[in-house]
Amino acid sequence: MNFKTISLYIGLLAFPGLAGCMTGGDPSRATEFADQKLSGQIAGKPWAFKYAYVDPTIDTPEEDDYVFVFLAYKPAEPCPKDADGDGDPRTIMVSAPKQSTKKPTPLKKGSTRNLVFHSVGDAGAIATAAVRGKIKLNSVDARTVKGRLLGAYNGKNYVNGDFTATVCEVGDMNKSNPWDSQ
Repeated sequence: MNFKTISLYIGLLAFPGLAGCMTGGDPSRATEFADQKLSGQIAGKPWAFKYAYVDPTIDTPEEDDYVFVFLAYKPAEPCPKDADGDGDPRTIMVSAPKQSTKKPTPLKKGSTRNLVFHSVGDAGAIATAAVRGKIKLNSVDARTVKGRLLGAYNGKNYVNGDFTATVCEVGDMNKSNPWDSQ
């Protein structure tokens, strides 16, 4: 072993949180946003988001929060009223303040702002709240929100990366296809 390798091991022992920030470290322990498309694991299986939208029909504890729904498939409609039966049932939901464009907002289990992993197991639907995480909105306009998301429950449920979400209005959720009128 050379001096550089020994120094790395000593650094990881002294500062174990660094392992999640490094390439090859445990991604479920990451503390910084990854420069990648939002992905990770849900229920122990690889997961990558294909589509995200802001759902205005879900009530939030904080009055001015967005509720993001992240899907591993592209739904038939831009603002789906119900999840498509043909898609991957593993999803993520997170609530975040609309004004979090300046700094990341912490996400924590049991708080008003949290991230929930949804999956289906042998016993039915499973919802698991992340024990830690953060979300940062980088840009917001009338139709899209771009941001970064990091959250983990354990080594089987974690996500990290960048996303773009479609902003839906309540009326969009009742139409068959809101883009037809544009």
